[in-house]
Amino acid sequence: MRPYLFMIERGATGIAHMTGQLTDALASYCDPTLICATSLGKYVHSNARVIEVDFPSHKYYPSFFTKMAKIVSQVRREKPDIVHFIDVAPAVTPFQIMLRSFPIIQVWHNVTDHPGDKNRFSGIYRNICPRIVDAIILHGEKLKSDFIAIKPEAAPKLRVLPHGTTKLFSGVEDTDYEQFEEDIVLLFGRINKYKGVDIFLKAAQVIHEQMPHVKFILAGKGDLTAYSDLIAVTKDYVEIHNYMIPDETIPELFKRTKVISMPYIEGSASGVLAMSHGFGKPAVITNVGSFEEYVEDGKTGLIVPAGNHIALAEATMKLLKDDDLRNKIKHNIRIKVDQELSYDCVARKLLGIYEEVIQNKRRSA
Repeated sequence: MRPYLFMIERGATGIAHMTGQLTDALASYCDPTLICATSLGKYVHSNARVIEVDFPSHKYYPSFFTKMAKIVSQVRREKPDIVHFIDVAPAVTPFQIMLRSFPIIQVWHNVTDHPGDKNRFSGIYRNICPRIVDAIILHGEKLKSDFIAIKPEAAPKLRVLPHGTTKLFSGVEDTDYEQFEEDIVLLFGRINKYKGVDIFLKAAQVIHEQMPHVKFILAGKGDLTAYSDLIAVTKDYVEIHNYMIPDETIPELFKRTKVISMPYIEGSASGVLAMSHGFGKPAVITNVGSFEEYVEDGKTGLIVPAGNHIALAEATMKLLKDDDLRNKIKHNIRIKVDQELSYDCVARKLLGIYEEVIQNKRRSA
């Protein structure tokens, strides 16, 4: 089988990490081609074919459409078995239409835009895309239910595929990090309203009163203006890295950390959770999106209500104080990753989806 994967994301983001690992895993079972932005082919370490394209900085520049048109022409000549779009991007709609003679899959990372995310074209795309593509992949059963509630006519096209565990970084295979760990709580990833930064900082205040030796790290790019008052009162024990975290510094951050904090007020599935699982780190998550499909409360992490900084603080302190619980969760995470969430597991499930979609396309031709 020859799947072609499209990724137009230009940055070294979670989508790029995910796509590189998925391409590598697929290469063990088929002959994938990844079409991606220049320099992102570095995340592929197998013998999979990679076509890098010098996409412009904005998806709506004329040069983007010119470059995509050339790639689409090449794809049509090479006749892949299936075309797999990784990004949800309105700008790819014309090219999905041009490739409709092939089976097309679209990954749908978020059922609706996150609070704080604004894209004036996303609503249009969410109406058009389900009519164009042959299948839509969602990273959880809850997300599938939410999608059906909004667009019930799309239900026959929806497929659920787990978000794989990120084991991309140097040394990540060794999950025995006790020698590096400090009493640090980490909130990692791009800064946006839905991430619950204010909840994290309020929880930090509560924890600091009872465990003053604990340090907190807020690491990611985004606008922190709305949190300036909370940052001012927590500056002595909250370390802030307000920029895109380079790949080479990610392992150090996670190795030092004892607990990952994910106080999201809204969400879908999470690349940050996938990364924390890859490092074998216990996380405190909220009950949003499909998070609870990836974490079993008390077994592979702790779950608290969204928006409740007291509950977040109490769960975090429980993990910091209880070495046995933390070690049990680490052990269970390794088992869950090996049995369900490794990219090898994900790739094998994806191949089944590919086969089904290809057969359905042939029958409808």
